[in-house]
Amino acid sequence: MFKRVLKTIGLCIAALLLGTVAQLLGLAIGDLMTKSGLPAAAGIAASSILYPLLTFIGIKLAFGKVFKLDTKDMRIGRPRFKYYWIGIAIVLPLMVTAVYQFMSGHWTMCDQEDILSLTTGGILFTGLAAGISEEMIFRGAIMGSIEKEFNTKAAVMIPSVAFAAVHIAGRSLDLLSIVLLMAAGTLVGVMFSLIEIESGSFWNNALVHAMWNMVILGILHTDSNPSDGYVFTYVLDSKSVLVTGGDFGIESSLIATASYFAVIVIAAVLILTGKSQSKAAKGIC
Repeated sequence: MFKRVLKTIGLCIAALLLGTVAQLLGLAIGDLMTKSGLPAAAGIAASSILYPLLTFIGIKLAFGKVFKLDTKDMRIGRPRFKYYWIGIAIVLPLMVTAVYQFMSGHWTMCDQEDILSLTTGGILFTGLAAGISEEMIFRGAIMGSIEKEFNTKAAVMIPSVAFAAVHIAGRSLDLLSIVLLMAAGTLVGVMFSLIEIESGSFWNNALVHAMWNMVILGILHTDSNPSDGYVFTYVLDSKSVLVTGGDFGIESSLIATASYFAVIVIAAVLILTGKSQSKAAKGIC
């Protein structure tokens, strides 16, 4: 048992390191392209391709050759989507953004000179690249490793808590913001995990994650303070931490947390009603 725990911890650390190295290499190569005279958008596009590609190569080599964990154990295969998860991927971030429109605030826009690079970054890097890579790491490699060594319930909860915890790193957060982040981050991790289990493919939760990032963190950002780092920002007048999410932002707000819970219920109902026939789906229930 102790050896299995140590092995799993090692696998989790390896997955996080592989993802970090892939991100840094992707960004470095994109930055070099920009410094060589190419447009910033071209560098961002290159980074957006390299980040998930290098993550996949690293996981496939390390986990396949060294740890003998096949990509099918991580539900990483050819893209396979279910129509209702495509719908939720689109509706979820837009619905949360729409709810905030009923609250007092105003829209701001980035400088015209930055609009191309911010749009490219928001859609390609923050959206697609980060969404796919993070799901490959947490719901692919880490979840797959824990599921193989232990059980599906542990594979859902442990990466979800870890997913929340890593978002604390490098941020200046007060205690209440940390509590909100851990609660919301764990819930969103459970949400992504159940989507993967229900669908049998990590591509569905990767799509939901990518679309969320694309809208909430890229194009139609909502915050309590104005910012030039997003294409559009809806600046809230409210200072309530339950509305703003505290120091971390609206992703840990009560509104966002409620939306995660709603999708968790949908995924759980789909699993319980037998729409998902996977062994893991039956095991978690």
